[in-house]
Amino acid sequence: PLVVALDLMEPHEVGCLLRTCEAMRVRSVVLCGKSPAPCDPQVLKTSVSAQEHLSIEHRHCLGEAADELRNQGYAIWCLTGQSGSMRGESRKRAVNKVVYNVGHNNCDVVVPRPLALLVSGWHNPVDELVDVCEGQLCFPTDPES
Repeated sequence: PLVVALDLMEPHEVGCLLRTCEAMRVRSVVLCGKSPAPCDPQVLKTSVSAQEHLSIEHRHCLGEAADELRNQGYAIWCLTGQSGSMRGESRKRAVNKVVYNVGHNNCDVVVPRPLALLVSGWHNPVDELVDVCEGQLCFPTDPES
């Protein structure tokens, strides 16, 4: 089972990710903080009614969602850009975490089950994600990677 928690996303991003979650048969989606609800007109437009096929919940923040999911037995991982793009402080905290750099030729990832994947908007510091997760999936943001 896979649960996705979203935070600080723009309405069109939420809609797109809801559509993606539906296609991937995600068990549930947790919208955190000020992420727009599925009834937002822009979310509705980009989700193409995907929200009708998903279990969607709301939590105050990613930390709250992560704690609750961890208590339910989920491994908590986050999705980030390249690990090298994190600030030095975040990299220090991530040292004891499982970090997978997923590139064009590197897809060998052992994913724990059940898994909760935390995704945050670009304007949220990576620090909060790194603080609450046990693992990271880092996707290259550089086309040369």
